[in-house]
Amino acid sequence: MKLELPGRPGTLRRVAMVIATSAAFSAPASAASYGGFAEVRIVDSPTAQSAADSQPVSVVASNRGGTALVGTSAVAAARVETAGVHLVATSSSIASPGPALIYSSGYATGGFTDDFVFGSTLAPLGSLVTLTVRFNVSGAIATETVGVGAEGLGGGGTAGWRASFSLLGQDDAVRWEGYETESRGGGDATRDGNATPGDRLFSFNARVGERLYLGISGTVDAGSGAQILAGASGSVSGAGQAQFGSTLSWGGIVSAVDANQQALTHFSAVSTATGFDYTQAYVSSVPEPQAAALWLAGLLACVAGATYRRQLKA
Repeated sequence: MKLELPGRPGTLRRVAMVIATSAAFSAPASAASYGGFAEVRIVDSPTAQSAADSQPVSVVASNRGGTALVGTSAVAAARVETAGVHLVATSSSIASPGPALIYSSGYATGGFTDDFVFGSTLAPLGSLVTLTVRFNVSGAIATETVGVGAEGLGGGGTAGWRASFSLLGQDDAVRWEGYETESRGGGDATRDGNATPGDRLFSFNARVGERLYLGISGTVDAGSGAQILAGASGSVSGAGQAQFGSTLSWGGIVSAVDANQQALTHFSAVSTATGFDYTQAYVSSVPEPQAAALWLAGLLACVAGATYRRQLKA
């Protein structure tokens, strides 16, 4: 049985947050948001429970009606630092015998802009140079179902990410956007997208003494659902996760050459606003949460909540 996850406003959102599309913005600037939704519906039961967006997001819904024991949870987090964006979203749903439909989702989005002046004492002010810069997308998406395939049992999961990078100057502009999604409704997963995580190198023409404008942004989302039809027996679960806590980030200026293709061994690229040295790669200031731990915590919360309700009704 293939489960189609219900569409709801604010559910399974992919928010494309594109910043730094022109050089006319104030730096630095950053923004982050995240949210989630979880709902349980037990068929032929007057009871239902739902939880909506919270800050920081960790929404759980569980219930029991008749023989049905169900629970679903979503976790989302976002953190933005200069030159790095950290995004995590997970969702898990589990249902045990009895007619029931449950689903949840979470999303996180964030981005920043900054500017810096490229300088070098080895080339005349205003002369043209070619920079090689690095942008890194580090993370993974995954979905999983358990118990799907038996008659009357359905489970599914979705996960996705989208990232954008821009570097703008007087003579040149680099704009890149990539995305990847995975959906699983039943046993097989379907992937779509135009990019995969990893390092990306871009060539960029700039002038010594020129101010350059940088922007990085992204969004992740995850959703899951489970359904048991009347008369079916067994258990079913679905899950999705998008873990980019390790992040969308600036990877530094790899090299600089002048118009004669001579390497510039000494150059600078410091932001006057933030003090960040853009000749260097971003390094996270705090340890990153493990996606597996977040995913497991959400699933355990589902089970614990549903078990507690079962004990109360026993």
